[in-house]
Amino acid sequence: VTSIGESAFEGCKSLTSVEIPDGVTNIGERAFWNCENLTSVTIPDSVTDIREMAFLNCKSLTAVSIPDSVTNIGNSVFGRCTGLADEKGFIIFRGVLYSYCGHDKKVMIPDGLTAIGDYAFYGCEDLIAVAIPDSVTSIGKNAFSSCENLMTVLIPNNVTNIGENAFSNCQRLTIVVMLNGVTSIGNGAFDWCVSLTSVVIPNSVKSIGDSAFSSCENLASVEIPNSVTTIGAGAFSCCMSLTSLTIPNSVTSIGDGAFFECINLTSVEISNSVTSIGDGAFFECTNLTSLKIPNSITSIGDSAFVCRFDNDPLKELTISGYAVRTEDWPWLSKDIVKICEMLREKNYALSCYAPAKYQLAVQIFLKEHQPEAEAYLKENITEVLPYFIDINDYFTVKKLLATELFVTEDNILDFIFHAAQHTQQGGDLQIQVLLMNYKNEHFPDWDPLKDLKL
Repeated sequence: VTSIGESAFEGCKSLTSVEIPDGVTNIGERAFWNCENLTSVTIPDSVTDIREMAFLNCKSLTAVSIPDSVTNIGNSVFGRCTGLADEKGFIIFRGVLYSYCGHDKKVMIPDGLTAIGDYAFYGCEDLIAVAIPDSVTSIGKNAFSSCENLMTVLIPNNVTNIGENAFSNCQRLTIVVMLNGVTSIGNGAFDWCVSLTSVVIPNSVKSIGDSAFSSCENLASVEIPNSVTTIGAGAFSCCMSLTSLTIPNSVTSIGDGAFFECINLTSVEISNSVTSIGDGAFFECTNLTSLKIPNSITSIGDSAFVCRFDNDPLKELTISGYAVRTEDWPWLSKDIVKICEMLREKNYALSCYAPAKYQLAVQIFLKEHQPEAEAYLKENITEVLPYFIDINDYFTVKKLLATELFVTEDNILDFIFHAAQHTQQGGDLQIQVLLMNYKNEHFPDWDPLKDLKL
Protein backbone atom coordinates (compact mmCIF):
# COMPACT_ATOMS: atom_id res chain seq x y z
CA VAL A 1 0.00 0.00 0.00
CA THR A 2 1.45 3.35 -1.05
CA SER A 3 -1.52 5.63 -0.49
CA ILE A 4 -4.71 5.96 1.51
CA GLY A 5 -7.40 7.01 -0.89
CA GLU A 6 -9.87 9.85 -0.77
CA SER A 7 -12.56 9.33 1.91
CA ALA A 8 -11.13 5.84 2.59
CA PHE A 9 -12.23 5.76 6.25
CA GLU A 10 -14.65 8.67 6.22
CA GLY A 11 -17.23 8.45 9.02
CA CYS A 12 -15.86 5.23 10.58
CA LYS A 13 -17.16 5.98 14.07
CA SER A 14 -15.87 2.72 15.61
CA LEU A 15 -12.26 3.50 14.62
CA THR A 16 -10.22 4.48 17.70
CA SER A 17 -6.58 4.28 16.60
CA VAL A 18 -4.66 4.08 13.35
CA GLU A 19 -1.11 3.04 12.59
CA ILE A 20 -0.36 3.83 8.98
CA PRO A 21 2.11 1.28 7.55
CA ASP A 22 5.55 2.21 6.36
CA GLY A 23 5.67 2.72 2.60
CA VAL A 24 2.54 4.89 2.41
CA THR A 25 3.43 8.23 0.83
CA ASN A 26 0.06 9.89 0.53
CA ILE A 27 -3.01 10.34 2.77
CA GLY A 28 -5.91 11.40 0.56
CA GLU A 29 -8.55 14.08 0.96
CA ARG A 30 -11.06 13.38 3.75
CA ALA A 31 -9.35 10.01 4.35
CA PHE A 32 -10.36 9.98 8.05
CA TRP A 33 -12.94 12.76 7.99
CA ASN A 34 -15.52 12.59 10.76
CA CYS A 35 -14.00 9.60 12.54
CA GLU A 36 -15.37 10.96 15.80
CA ASN A 37 -13.82 8.35 18.13
CA LEU A 38 -10.35 8.25 16.60
CA THR A 39 -7.91 9.12 19.42
CA SER A 40 -4.44 8.49 17.97
CA VAL A 41 -2.71 8.31 14.59
CA THR A 42 0.80 7.13 13.82
CA ILE A 43 2.21 8.48 10.58
CA PRO A 44 5.43 6.86 9.21
CA ASP A 45 8.45 8.66 7.77
CA SER A 46 7.47 7.51 4.27
CA VAL A 47 4.48 9.91 4.11
CA THR A 48 5.19 13.12 2.18
CA ASP A 49 1.70 14.40 1.47
CA ILE A 50 -1.39 14.82 3.69
CA ARG A 51 -4.29 16.14 1.64
CA GLU A 52 -7.10 18.56 2.48
CA MET A 53 -9.46 17.71 5.36
CA ALA A 54 -7.76 14.35 5.93
CA PHE A 55 -8.62 14.38 9.66
CA LEU A 56 -11.34 17.03 9.70
CA ASN A 57 -13.79 16.73 12.59
CA CYS A 58 -11.92 13.94 14.36
CA LYS A 59 -13.00 15.41 17.69
CA SER A 60 -11.45 12.74 19.92
CA LEU A 61 -8.01 12.85 18.32
CA THR A 62 -5.49 13.78 21.02
CA ALA A 63 -2.18 12.53 19.69
CA VAL A 64 -0.64 12.85 16.24
CA SER A 65 2.97 13.22 15.21
CA ILE A 66 3.85 14.54 11.77
CA PRO A 67 7.28 13.37 10.60
CA ASP A 68 9.78 15.63 8.88
CA SER A 69 9.24 13.70 5.63
CA VAL A 70 5.85 15.41 5.15
CA THR A 71 6.35 18.35 2.78
CA ASN A 72 2.73 19.16 2.08
CA ILE A 73 -0.11 19.53 4.57
CA GLY A 74 -3.41 20.43 2.95
CA ASN A 75 -6.01 22.87 4.12
CA SER A 76 -8.23 22.07 7.11
CA VAL A 77 -6.35 18.82 7.76
CA PHE A 78 -7.02 19.07 11.51
CA GLY A 79 -10.05 21.34 11.47
CA ARG A 80 -12.38 20.89 14.48
CA CYS A 81 -10.09 18.31 16.04
CA THR A 82 -10.83 19.77 19.47
CA GLY A 83 -8.69 17.17 21.28
CA LEU A 84 -5.56 18.55 19.59
CA ALA A 85 -6.17 22.11 20.77
CA ASP A 86 -3.81 23.75 23.26
CA GLU A 87 -5.00 25.42 26.44
CA LYS A 88 -6.08 28.52 24.50
CA GLY A 89 -8.02 26.56 21.92
CA PHE A 90 -5.50 26.70 19.05
CA ILE A 91 -4.56 23.78 16.82
CA ILE A 92 -1.14 24.62 15.39
CA PHE A 93 1.29 22.61 13.30
CA ARG A 94 4.45 23.95 11.71
CA GLY A 95 3.50 27.58 12.13
CA VAL A 96 0.02 27.20 10.65
CA LEU A 97 -3.12 27.79 12.71
CA TYR A 98 -5.44 25.04 11.48
CA SER A 99 -8.36 25.61 13.80
CA TYR A 100 -9.58 27.54 16.81
CA CYS A 101 -11.77 25.58 19.22
CA GLY A 102 -12.18 28.14 22.00
CA HIS A 103 -15.05 30.44 22.87
CA ASP A 104 -13.32 33.70 23.77
CA LYS A 105 -14.86 36.92 22.52
CA LYS A 106 -11.49 38.53 21.94
CA VAL A 107 -8.69 36.42 20.54
CA MET A 108 -5.00 37.21 20.19
CA ILE A 109 -3.41 34.84 17.70
CA PRO A 110 0.04 33.67 18.91
CA ASP A 111 3.04 35.49 17.48
CA GLY A 112 5.32 33.43 15.24
CA LEU A 113 2.55 31.87 13.15
CA THR A 114 2.94 32.32 9.41
CA ALA A 115 -0.52 31.39 8.20
CA ILE A 116 -4.14 31.20 9.28
CA GLY A 117 -5.49 28.07 7.62
CA ASP A 118 -8.71 27.52 5.72
CA TYR A 119 -11.81 27.53 7.96
CA ALA A 120 -9.63 28.16 11.04
CA PHE A 121 -12.27 30.33 12.78
CA TYR A 122 -15.25 29.34 10.64
CA GLY A 123 -18.55 29.90 12.43
CA CYS A 124 -17.01 31.13 15.71
CA GLU A 125 -20.13 32.98 16.80
CA ASP A 126 -18.61 34.21 20.10
CA LEU A 127 -15.73 36.03 18.40
CA ILE A 128 -16.06 39.86 18.31
CA ALA A 129 -12.42 40.93 17.81
CA VAL A 130 -9.22 39.26 16.67
CA ALA A 131 -5.59 40.42 16.74
CA ILE A 132 -3.46 39.00 13.95
CA PRO A 133 0.32 39.11 14.59
CA ASP A 134 2.83 40.62 12.16
CA SER A 135 4.32 37.18 11.52
CA VAL A 136 1.24 36.04 9.55
CA THR A 137 1.65 36.24 5.78
CA SER A 138 -1.57 34.62 4.53
CA ILE A 139 -5.19 34.21 5.57
CA GLY A 140 -6.82 31.10 4.14
CA LYS A 141 -10.17 30.68 2.49
CA ASN A 142 -13.20 30.93 4.78
CA ALA A 143 -10.79 31.55 7.67
CA PHE A 144 -13.27 33.80 9.51
CA SER A 145 -16.36 33.10 7.44
CA SER A 146 -19.69 33.26 9.29
CA CYS A 147 -18.16 34.76 12.43
CA GLU A 148 -21.41 36.64 12.72
CA ASN A 149 -20.41 38.79 15.72
CA LEU A 150 -16.90 39.73 14.57
CA MET A 151 -16.77 43.53 14.52
CA THR A 152 -13.16 44.68 13.94
CA VAL A 153 -10.19 43.30 12.03
CA LEU A 154 -6.68 44.67 11.58
CA ILE A 155 -4.75 42.92 8.83
CA PRO A 156 -0.98 43.47 9.34
CA ASN A 157 1.40 44.52 6.61
CA ASN A 158 3.06 41.12 6.19
CA VAL A 159 -0.18 39.53 4.97
CA THR A 160 -0.04 39.38 1.17
CA ASN A 161 -3.15 37.38 0.40
CA ILE A 162 -6.65 37.42 1.85
CA GLY A 163 -8.16 34.10 0.86
CA GLU A 164 -11.43 33.26 -0.82
CA ASN A 165 -14.43 34.05 1.41
CA ALA A 166 -12.03 34.78 4.28
CA PHE A 167 -14.48 37.13 6.05
CA SER A 168 -17.69 36.36 4.17
CA ASN A 169 -20.95 36.60 6.08
CA CYS A 170 -19.39 38.43 9.03
CA GLN A 171 -22.59 40.37 9.39
CA ARG A 172 -21.50 42.68 12.23
CA LEU A 173 -18.08 43.50 10.79
CA THR A 174 -17.87 47.32 10.70
CA ILE A 175 -14.14 48.08 10.70
CA VAL A 176 -11.54 46.52 8.42
CA VAL A 177 -8.04 47.97 8.37
CA MET A 178 -5.70 46.56 5.73
CA LEU A 179 -2.10 47.70 6.01
CA ASN A 180 0.23 47.91 3.03
CA GLY A 181 1.37 44.44 2.07
CA VAL A 182 -1.85 42.85 0.85
CA THR A 183 -1.57 42.25 -2.90
CA SER A 184 -4.79 40.36 -3.57
CA ILE A 185 -8.25 40.33 -2.03
CA GLY A 186 -9.70 36.91 -2.77
CA ASN A 187 -13.03 35.99 -4.31
CA GLY A 188 -15.85 36.71 -1.88
CA ALA A 189 -13.40 37.85 0.79
CA PHE A 190 -15.91 40.27 2.39
CA ASP A 191 -19.07 39.01 0.71
CA TRP A 192 -22.23 39.72 2.75
CA CYS A 193 -20.47 41.89 5.34
CA VAL A 194 -23.67 43.88 5.57
CA SER A 195 -22.52 46.22 8.38
CA LEU A 196 -19.36 47.36 6.59
CA THR A 197 -19.77 51.07 5.77
CA SER A 198 -16.37 52.03 4.36
CA VAL A 199 -13.16 50.39 3.30
CA VAL A 200 -9.74 51.74 2.38
CA ILE A 201 -7.84 49.41 0.10
CA PRO A 202 -4.07 49.83 0.49
CA ASN A 203 -1.74 50.80 -2.36
CA SER A 204 -0.20 47.33 -2.38
CA VAL A 205 -3.37 45.61 -3.68
CA LYS A 206 -3.21 44.58 -7.35
CA SER A 207 -6.41 42.58 -7.74
CA ILE A 208 -9.87 42.63 -6.22
CA GLY A 209 -11.43 39.20 -6.62
CA ASP A 210 -14.84 38.13 -7.85
CA SER A 211 -17.61 39.12 -5.41
CA ALA A 212 -14.97 40.45 -3.00
CA PHE A 213 -17.38 43.00 -1.49
CA SER A 214 -20.62 41.71 -2.97
CA SER A 215 -23.82 42.45 -1.03
CA CYS A 216 -22.09 44.80 1.42
CA GLU A 217 -25.33 46.72 1.33
CA ASN A 218 -24.20 49.49 3.72
CA LEU A 219 -20.85 50.12 2.06
CA ALA A 220 -21.11 53.82 1.19
CA SER A 221 -17.53 54.63 0.23
CA VAL A 222 -14.62 52.75 -1.22
CA GLU A 223 -11.25 54.06 -2.32
CA ILE A 224 -9.60 51.99 -5.04
CA PRO A 225 -5.84 52.74 -5.19
CA ASN A 226 -3.69 53.18 -8.28
CA SER A 227 -2.08 49.78 -7.70
CA VAL A 228 -5.23 47.80 -8.63
CA THR A 229 -5.20 46.40 -12.17
CA THR A 230 -8.30 44.17 -12.17
CA ILE A 231 -11.71 44.40 -10.57
CA GLY A 232 -13.31 40.97 -10.56
CA ALA A 233 -16.77 39.86 -11.60
CA GLY A 234 -19.39 41.02 -9.12
CA ALA A 235 -16.70 42.61 -6.95
CA PHE A 236 -19.02 45.34 -5.63
CA SER A 237 -22.35 44.00 -6.86
CA CYS A 238 -25.41 44.89 -4.76
CA CYS A 239 -23.49 47.48 -2.73
CA MET A 240 -26.68 49.47 -2.50
CA SER A 241 -25.28 52.38 -0.47
CA LEU A 242 -22.37 53.13 -2.80
CA THR A 243 -22.94 56.58 -4.33
CA SER A 244 -19.81 57.50 -6.29
CA LEU A 245 -16.88 55.73 -7.83
CA THR A 246 -13.58 56.57 -9.50
CA ILE A 247 -11.74 53.81 -11.35
CA PRO A 248 -8.00 54.66 -11.11
CA ASN A 249 -5.48 54.77 -13.94
CA SER A 250 -3.98 51.40 -13.05
CA VAL A 251 -7.15 49.36 -13.74
CA THR A 252 -7.28 47.66 -17.15
CA SER A 253 -10.43 45.58 -16.82
CA ILE A 254 -13.76 45.73 -15.00
CA GLY A 255 -15.32 42.29 -14.56
CA ASP A 256 -18.80 41.03 -15.39
CA GLY A 257 -21.41 42.50 -13.05
CA ALA A 258 -18.69 44.28 -11.05
CA PHE A 259 -21.13 47.00 -9.91
CA PHE A 260 -24.38 45.23 -10.71
CA GLU A 261 -27.40 46.69 -8.92
CA CYS A 262 -25.55 49.43 -7.08
CA ILE A 263 -28.86 51.24 -7.13
CA ASN A 264 -27.65 54.43 -5.40
CA LEU A 265 -24.52 54.87 -7.48
CA THR A 266 -24.87 58.34 -9.03
CA SER A 267 -21.48 59.00 -10.63
CA VAL A 268 -18.82 56.84 -12.26
CA GLU A 269 -15.51 57.98 -13.69
CA ILE A 270 -13.54 55.35 -15.59
CA SER A 271 -9.86 56.07 -16.17
CA ASN A 272 -8.15 55.90 -19.55
CA SER A 273 -6.24 52.74 -18.65
CA VAL A 274 -9.39 50.60 -18.79
CA THR A 275 -9.74 48.61 -22.00
CA SER A 276 -12.59 46.22 -21.20
CA ILE A 277 -15.88 46.45 -19.30
CA GLY A 278 -17.60 43.13 -18.65
CA ASP A 279 -21.17 41.96 -19.21
CA GLY A 280 -23.63 43.76 -16.96
CA ALA A 281 -20.82 45.66 -15.21
CA PHE A 282 -23.17 48.53 -14.27
CA PHE A 283 -26.45 46.76 -14.97
CA GLU A 284 -29.40 48.16 -12.98
CA CYS A 285 -27.48 51.12 -11.56
CA THR A 286 -30.78 52.94 -11.84
CA ASN A 287 -29.70 56.25 -10.28
CA LEU A 288 -26.53 56.75 -12.29
CA THR A 289 -26.59 60.39 -13.45
CA SER A 290 -22.95 61.06 -14.36
CA LEU A 291 -20.81 58.75 -16.48
CA LYS A 292 -17.29 59.41 -17.78
CA ILE A 293 -15.88 56.93 -20.31
CA PRO A 294 -12.33 57.01 -21.76
CA ASN A 295 -11.45 56.36 -25.40
CA SER A 296 -9.21 53.44 -24.32
CA ILE A 297 -12.22 51.08 -24.26
CA THR A 298 -11.88 48.21 -26.76
CA SER A 299 -14.51 45.85 -25.36
CA ILE A 300 -17.86 46.33 -23.63
CA GLY A 301 -19.95 43.34 -22.63
CA ASP A 302 -23.67 42.83 -23.10
CA SER A 303 -25.92 44.99 -20.91
CA ALA A 304 -22.90 46.70 -19.34
CA PHE A 305 -24.82 49.94 -18.95
CA VAL A 306 -28.46 48.86 -19.10
CA CYS A 307 -29.62 51.17 -16.33
CA ARG A 308 -33.18 52.13 -17.35
CA PHE A 309 -31.99 55.48 -18.63
CA ASP A 310 -35.14 55.71 -20.75
CA ASN A 311 -37.04 56.40 -17.52
CA ASP A 312 -34.41 58.38 -15.63
CA PRO A 313 -31.80 59.58 -18.15
CA LEU A 314 -28.22 60.47 -17.48
CA LYS A 315 -27.61 64.15 -16.83
CA GLU A 316 -23.89 64.08 -17.65
CA LEU A 317 -22.19 61.82 -20.20
CA THR A 318 -18.54 62.30 -21.11
CA ILE A 319 -16.49 60.32 -23.62
CA SER A 320 -12.76 60.94 -23.66
CA GLY A 321 -13.28 64.23 -21.84
CA TYR A 322 -15.99 65.54 -24.19
CA ALA A 323 -19.64 65.96 -23.23
CA VAL A 324 -22.22 64.09 -25.28
CA ARG A 325 -25.99 64.60 -25.23
CA THR A 326 -27.50 62.20 -22.72
CA GLU A 327 -30.70 62.03 -24.79
CA ASP A 328 -28.70 60.07 -27.36
CA TRP A 329 -27.46 57.47 -24.83
CA PRO A 330 -29.85 54.56 -25.64
CA TRP A 331 -28.51 54.50 -29.22
CA LEU A 332 -25.00 55.65 -28.47
CA SER A 333 -24.33 52.88 -25.92
CA LYS A 334 -24.39 50.24 -28.66
CA ASP A 335 -21.55 51.99 -30.49
CA ILE A 336 -19.25 53.00 -27.61
CA VAL A 337 -16.42 50.67 -28.67
CA LYS A 338 -16.52 51.99 -32.27
CA ILE A 339 -16.67 55.58 -31.06
CA CYS A 340 -13.67 55.01 -28.79
CA GLU A 341 -11.79 53.45 -31.71
CA MET A 342 -12.71 56.45 -33.86
CA LEU A 343 -11.30 58.83 -31.26
CA ARG A 344 -8.10 56.84 -30.71
CA GLU A 345 -7.37 56.49 -34.43
CA LYS A 346 -8.80 59.90 -35.43
CA ASN A 347 -10.70 58.02 -38.09
CA TYR A 348 -14.11 59.62 -38.58
CA ALA A 349 -14.90 57.31 -41.48
CA LEU A 350 -15.67 54.49 -39.04
CA SER A 351 -19.34 53.58 -38.98
CA CYS A 352 -20.97 54.51 -35.65
CA TYR A 353 -23.84 56.53 -34.26
CA ALA A 354 -23.77 59.71 -36.39
CA PRO A 355 -25.03 62.31 -33.85
CA ALA A 356 -22.28 61.28 -31.42
CA LYS A 357 -19.75 61.60 -34.21
CA TYR A 358 -21.05 65.11 -35.03
CA GLN A 359 -20.85 66.25 -31.40
CA LEU A 360 -17.39 64.85 -30.77
CA ALA A 361 -15.89 66.04 -34.07
CA VAL A 362 -17.09 69.61 -33.43
CA GLN A 363 -15.80 69.71 -29.85
CA ILE A 364 -12.44 68.19 -30.77
CA PHE A 365 -11.96 70.60 -33.67
CA LEU A 366 -12.93 73.65 -31.62
CA LYS A 367 -10.65 72.66 -28.72
CA GLU A 368 -7.72 70.93 -30.43
CA HIS A 369 -7.96 72.17 -34.04
CA GLN A 370 -7.47 68.55 -35.05
CA PRO A 371 -6.98 68.31 -38.87
CA GLU A 372 -8.91 65.02 -39.12
CA ALA A 373 -11.92 66.54 -37.36
CA GLU A 374 -11.76 69.62 -39.58
CA ALA A 375 -11.65 67.50 -42.73
CA TYR A 376 -14.61 65.43 -41.57
CA LEU A 377 -16.68 68.54 -40.77
CA LYS A 378 -15.92 70.15 -44.12
CA GLU A 379 -16.97 67.02 -45.97
CA ASN A 380 -20.12 66.45 -43.89
CA ILE A 381 -21.22 69.95 -42.90
CA THR A 382 -24.52 69.54 -44.79
CA GLU A 383 -25.48 66.83 -42.25
CA VAL A 384 -23.64 68.20 -39.22
CA LEU A 385 -25.01 71.75 -39.09
CA PRO A 386 -28.69 70.77 -39.64
CA TYR A 387 -28.30 68.34 -36.69
CA PHE A 388 -27.34 71.19 -34.36
CA ILE A 389 -30.14 73.34 -35.80
CA ASP A 390 -32.63 70.56 -35.09
CA ILE A 391 -31.56 70.22 -31.44
CA ASN A 392 -31.69 74.03 -31.01
CA ASP A 393 -27.99 74.27 -30.18
CA TYR A 394 -27.55 77.97 -30.88
CA PHE A 395 -24.07 78.24 -29.38
CA THR A 396 -22.56 75.38 -31.40
CA VAL A 397 -24.01 76.82 -34.63
CA LYS A 398 -22.55 80.19 -33.66
CA LYS A 399 -19.11 78.68 -32.96
CA LEU A 400 -19.09 76.83 -36.29
CA LEU A 401 -20.00 80.01 -38.13
CA ALA A 402 -17.27 81.91 -36.30
CA THR A 403 -14.59 79.64 -37.76
CA GLU A 404 -15.54 80.80 -41.29
CA LEU A 405 -14.40 77.38 -42.53
CA PHE A 406 -17.57 75.40 -43.13
CA VAL A 407 -20.45 77.64 -44.22
CA THR A 408 -20.01 78.95 -47.74
CA GLU A 409 -21.98 80.82 -50.35
CA ASP A 410 -22.83 77.44 -51.87
CA ASN A 411 -24.52 76.03 -48.76
CA ILE A 412 -25.73 79.03 -46.73
CA LEU A 413 -29.08 79.06 -48.51
CA ASP A 414 -29.76 75.41 -47.63
CA PHE A 415 -28.99 76.06 -43.97
CA ILE A 416 -31.27 79.11 -43.82
CA PHE A 417 -34.10 77.17 -45.48
CA HIS A 418 -33.59 74.33 -42.98
CA ALA A 419 -33.62 76.75 -40.04
CA ALA A 420 -36.76 78.45 -41.37
CA GLN A 421 -38.62 75.15 -41.61
CA HIS A 422 -37.45 74.20 -38.12
CA THR A 423 -38.62 77.57 -36.76
CA GLN A 424 -42.09 76.96 -38.23
CA GLN A 425 -42.15 73.67 -36.28
CA GLY A 426 -41.30 75.39 -33.00
CA GLY A 427 -37.52 75.61 -33.34
CA ASP A 428 -35.25 78.40 -32.13
CA LEU A 429 -35.81 81.55 -34.19
CA GLN A 430 -32.44 82.88 -33.01
CA ILE A 431 -30.63 80.30 -35.12
CA GLN A 432 -32.45 81.42 -38.27
CA VAL A 433 -31.61 85.06 -37.49
CA LEU A 434 -27.99 84.08 -36.78
CA LEU A 435 -27.66 82.40 -40.17
CA MET A 436 -29.26 85.29 -42.02
CA ASN A 437 -27.00 87.80 -40.27
CA TYR A 438 -24.00 85.64 -41.16
CA LYS A 439 -25.11 85.67 -44.79
CA ASN A 440 -25.57 89.44 -44.81
CA GLU A 441 -22.10 89.95 -43.34
CA HIS A 442 -20.21 87.46 -45.49
CA PHE A 443 -22.29 87.33 -48.68
CA PRO A 444 -23.90 90.80 -48.91
CA ASP A 445 -24.72 90.58 -52.63
CA TRP A 446 -27.33 87.91 -51.97
CA ASP A 447 -30.83 89.29 -51.34
CA PRO A 448 -32.79 87.14 -48.88
CA LEU A 449 -36.06 88.93 -49.62
CA LYS A 450 -35.71 87.91 -53.23
CA ASP A 451 -34.78 84.27 -52.77
CA LEU A 452 -36.21 83.32 -49.39
CA LYS A 453 -39.90 82.95 -48.77
CA LEU A 454 -40.50 82.93 -45.06
